[in-house]
Parts: sequence; C-alpha cells; structure tokens
Amino acid sequence: MILNLMVPSLLSCGSMEPPGETQQAPDRYAEMEKAAPASKRAKDEGGSYPEAEEEPSPAVTESLSVLDYMDDGEMKLDADITGGLGGLIGAKGMRGEDKAAAVPTRSWFPETMLWAPSVVTDDAGLATVGVTVPDSLTSWRVLALGASRDGAQAGATHTFRSSLPVQIDLRVPDRLRVGDRVQLPIRVVNTTVEDQSGQLDVVTSGVEGGGGGAISIGARQSQVETVTIHASRPGPGAVQATLAGQDAVVREVTVVSTGRPLTQSRSGILGSEDSLTITSTAGAEHAEVRLTLFPGPLGVIRSELARSPGGSVSSAAYSQLLANRGDELLTALGAPPDEATIDALRTLRLRSQQKLVGPSLHAGAAVEQATILVAVSHSEDPLAEGMASRARDRLTTAQAGDGTWPVQNGATLQQLLVSTAWIVTAVDDPGASVRARGAFERYSQHLLDVEQADPYTAALVLRAGVDSDALREGLEAQVAGWDGKVPDGVVRPDGRPVRHMDVLAAVSTVLPDEARRDAVSSLIAGYRPGVGFGDPLTAILAIEGITSLDAGEPPDTLDVVLTIDGEEAARHELRRSALGETASLRVDAPRHGEHTYAVVSDGAWPGLAWHLDVTTWVPWEGGVGPQGLDVEVGHRELTVGSTTTVTLLASAPMGEAVTIDHYPPAGFVVDADSVTGGISTVDDERVRVKVGSHDGLIEVTYEAVPTLAGTLHTGATRLALQKDEDLAAVVPPEAWTIR
Repeated sequence: MILNLMVPSLLSCGSMEPPGETQQAPDRYAEMEKAAPASKRAKDEGGSYPEAEEEPSPAVTESLSVLDYMDDGEMKLDADITGGLGGLIGAKGMRGEDKAAAVPTRSWFPETMLWAPSVVTDDAGLATVGVTVPDSLTSWRVLALGASRDGAQAGATHTFRSSLPVQIDLRVPDRLRVGDRVQLPIRVVNTTVEDQSGQLDVVTSGVEGGGGGAISIGARQSQVETVTIHASRPGPGAVQATLAGQDAVVREVTVVSTGRPLTQSRSGILGSEDSLTITSTAGAEHAEVRLTLFPGPLGVIRSELARSPGGSVSSAAYSQLLANRGDELLTALGAPPDEATIDALRTLRLRSQQKLVGPSLHAGAAVEQATILVAVSHSEDPLAEGMASRARDRLTTAQAGDGTWPVQNGATLQQLLVSTAWIVTAVDDPGASVRARGAFERYSQHLLDVEQADPYTAALVLRAGVDSDALREGLEAQVAGWDGKVPDGVVRPDGRPVRHMDVLAAVSTVLPDEARRDAVSSLIAGYRPGVGFGDPLTAILAIEGITSLDAGEPPDTLDVVLTIDGEEAARHELRRSALGETASLRVDAPRHGEHTYAVVSDGAWPGLAWHLDVTTWVPWEGGVGPQGLDVEVGHRELTVGSTTTVTLLASAPMGEAVTIDHYPPAGFVVDADSVTGGISTVDDERVRVKVGSHDGLIEVTYEAVPTLAGTLHTGATRLALQKDEDLAAVVPPEAWTIR
C-alpha cells in the first residue's frame, strides 16, 4: 500500500482554534524563510538535520503506524507520542527544580511538520514514519491517504496537541526597518487549574529593548504583557522571552535599511583565491556584502535530472537529452551514477521519449525537428535511433541550395542565420555543414556589421563552424566583447526574443577556457532548482557550456573564507554531500571608500560558482520625477486591529502605462481583494499596481489591518513608467504611528 502523509498545524489549516489561543493575523513576512540557512530549510521541509548541527532540544519523536487496511475502504491510524516537549511535558507537567532545569528554548515554528507523498507499507499494511515535532504549541492533524496495489483507496486522520502547563505566545515580525519602534505583545497562558506566578524576562540581540518582571496568572487564564523594541541598525536580530521554570521562546527578526540600495556584483568560479576591488558609495547609511556559493556543475546536473519532462516538445527533448547523457555527464563530473540514479535516468528516458514519438512522426518546424534530433542522437535505443534518422533525413532534404533552412515569412536575416546555425549543428552532416558555412561566408558582411552584429548570433555561428579566419576572428571579438546587455531585436531560432540567460548560455559554449569559467559561473549563479535555466533551448546550451569545463572531482569538504581588506569576515564549510545546496554569507561592509574583497578557499572546488554583492544604502530623494511623474501617500487613523484605508494619488502623462510599488510598514495585513485602481499583486511586503489607460490622474486604494503598535516605517513608494522603469517618482520612507 502507498501512503500520502501530511501533518499540518490545525491553525495553519484553519480547521480549528486550540483552547486558550487566539487566531493571529496572517504572517506577512516570508522573505526570511526564503533566505534561511539550508539547515533550517531542511527542517521546515521535513528533511533531516545536517550532520554538523544538533537537533533542537524540544524534539518529539512521533510514531505513526497505519494499521488494518479494511476491505470496506476504511483505514485506522494509530499514533504514539514517545517523548519530548509536545507530548510528555504537556501531558504530565513538571515540578520544582527539575522543571526549571529541563525547560528548552522554543525556536522552530513551521506550519507543516511533515509531508511524505509516498510511504510504502509492508505486506501487513504497516508503516512507521519518524518525525521531529516543531516547537509550536498548537494542535496538529495527521492526514493519511492510502492506495493498495489493486487500486482500492482509503484515508484516516488523527490529531494530537503540543502544549505546556504555562506557555508564552511571542509574535515578532520577520522584518523591521531601521527606526521602527514596536510594542510587542507577549501573551502568557495558564492552562492548569491552579494559579501560577513567575518571573518574565525579555532580552534582545540585534535590536534594542526588553524588560520583564514578576507576573501572576489565574487558573485557566491568560494575560498580555508589552515590551518595546527599537530597530536601530540593519542586520539580524532576535527577541527571547523566558518565564522562569515554565517556557522560553525565541523569535528571529531581520532589520533592513530604509535607504535606496545600490548594488555592485561580481561572479567567479571557486579557486584557491579570487580578489576584487569595489568602491562603496559615499554618504551611505549602511553597507553589506553578501557572498553566495552556488552548486557546481555536478549539483546542477543532479538537480536537472530530478525534473520531470514538460509538456512542450522542446521541454521533452531537453529531458531526453539529459536522460541519454546523464551517465556520461555525471561520470565526467566525478560522480558516476549509482544504481538508483541509473533507474531514475531510465525512467526519465522512457517518459520523455514517449512525448517525442508523436512530433517525430510528423514533419514540423525545422528548429523543432533539430531540437528532437539533438535529444535522441545520444541514445542507442532502437526507437530513438529511428526518430533521429527521420529527423536527420527531413532536415537534410529541407536545406536550401544557399545552405540555409527556410524560416517563416517576415523573419529577419538574423533569425535565418541563427536558425541555420542551430539546425546544422544538430544535423552534424559533412555536406550540410559545408553548405551552411558557405551561407555564413556570403552573409559575413551582415554578421560583422558593427550596428547589426550581436554576441548571441555570433556564438551560435561559431558553434556551428566557419571557414574564414577573418569571419572567425570578427565573431570571436563580438563574443569576447559582450558587455552583458541584451541586444535589441535579436531572436532565438524559435523566434522568441533573446534574454540575458540565452546570450550567456550561447557564449559559454565558444569562449576560451579562462573566459568560459566566468561565463559558466554566471550561468550557475542564475540557475534555480525547480526552474532550471528558464527554457529548454537555453538549457541545452547551458549544459553544453557547463560540462565543457574540466571539472574534476570535488573534495569531501572545503573551507571558504570571505575577507575584506585582508581580514577574515566570514567562513563556510562546503560539503560534498550537499552539492545541491546554496550557501550564503552576509556581513557588514565598509560604508565608503575603496576596499578589497577576496574569496579564499583551502583548495579548488571544480566548477562551483560564487557571486558577490556589495550593497550600500543611500538616502532616497523625493519630489516630482521626470515627465511630471508624482505620487503621494495618505492613510486614515491607524489603530491596532482596526481596518484602515491607504490611498496612493499619482499623476503621470496621459495614457502612459505606469506601475506603482508601495511597501507598507511591518505588521500590516493587506486585503488583496480590496485594492482598487489597476491590476494588482500583493505579496509579503509589497503592494504593486499596474495602471494602463488613464486621464493623467490615478487613485489607488487598499484596506489593511495593522497588527503592531508603535512607530513603523514604510518602504519607499515608487511610480514608474512601464516602458522605462528608470523614469520614476519616489516618496521616501515615512514613519507611521499606530496606536
């Protein structure tokens, strides 16, 4: 039987409200979670802790046994809490000195502790799943859905509660801005039948404030204490509340600058030492350096192999290419696939191949046929060999007498050349190559025209091959001289506009080794697990560029150190077992002047990319912007728990499409459905409204509920023309008082 287990908090599900607790406003601060250390993300996703870290002390091992698969489609779920904070302390309580000594600090609060989509039971229908129960004091629901090999289905639920006799509810926003002064409510709940008293202490780090004192709480009662914290400087912070002998809670907070960020970035491939000099902007309020270590080629390939083939022909072709070359690629990168990986490659190969059979039987666009040919050329499967043979015959026959392949009506000469380069590389036929190189030579004046030329087309033509030394040198100069900008009007073989990643992937296939390392490092830095390189055609070129490097075999561990002006600022240990993870180091940077930053390692990690951002925050300048752009922000009285209306008044040239970005203070819960005035999107920190047709005056309103009292700052509100976002008017951050 196959089980799907999910264990969310009942508060996060909205199913019920635990006794003695009050529903809180939705948490709007998710960015900290996105940037959390890999260890914390692993815990929140139900994974295991890295070996280098200890599990938090308030751990509960929850033993879930699925019993008695019933003929009538019912299933019984039995749970046994074997120990720890959420179970035994809540059930039995603690007394005296032993209680004071054993109280752990709660710090891990995910809303879902476990999601296991494929748990296989034994022949008796039994399975045991061990999980670490989070530190949240709430009710949890275990949902199990099962399916037998015969297709019968059943499900069951079970609930249990994590609790303490006397507990603290401390809510802190994930993000504050410099200058924020917040009154934090701390709720203390007594769930026992006796009066309780104790010493409440609140201490902070990274922010100022705190307090406490002796408190008394009646039986089955709760009370709210308030402390004020002040965010005086950017950086990480934390607030910890402790009720002696009863409970302790710590919540993290990040303080961000209210200034305008200016970022300078550099990338590279990790070697023994890479250094660079960056000058910080004068007059900065704050400066920070962030070093990000991205997975090397091995990590990228492993991540890509885990993806499912998409629905498009190009996506299925890319998956087929990875499946066919996966063994070869992993071996070349120093990690020959094990038996499980070989099975996964076989499955990926079959699934993607099935999606290509239909398109390969019908003559489609030449570029599409070439992409299929690239994918199946590396397979020894008879079906794949048949698809490759048909595609090659069709493409060879379709080549025109001048060496090019026809494109749709209205296509530019640039698309004709780039399509020809893509197709002839896939066909890999001597005769077709000779004819195509002749076409490149005939159009060499166009390819080398300073006003017409572009590094994307130059790279694909070089990849396809040219005969003339003059043409080769001219194209190589275009590729080497790429300034990172996307050329205007240039399209890919499929007719879509070229993007930055397209150019980067293309040039990575033809640059000399030293320059290729930099291009590949930027490629890997732009890679996103689950999203990949953003497009199958781009990914085909990217994988070619990445694997063309001599990656070698990575070490088991490697220390990476970030230095500023020769002094160590941060250190991180890379582990071979965690090649797919992204590591990030963040420290304060000098606020002005020229400084040397170095990425130092005690050896080389072949192909692993690093990316360095040095960001300085300078004061915003407000007032009327170019072309008469102007925006004002207003609001009604602000009271905790009461709905208020925020108004954004803007003026812009009549008919010009504009975008308004507004960042409410911390603790504001915005009603996304209440936004008026344009097409809106609301996320954890921003209200964005896009306005098309208008008469020159624009009014945007939205409703929100403040959940924190104090003096809190907005972010900068920005009104920009959609055709050129550099043309903008700004309202600098404002301090709002919430009572």
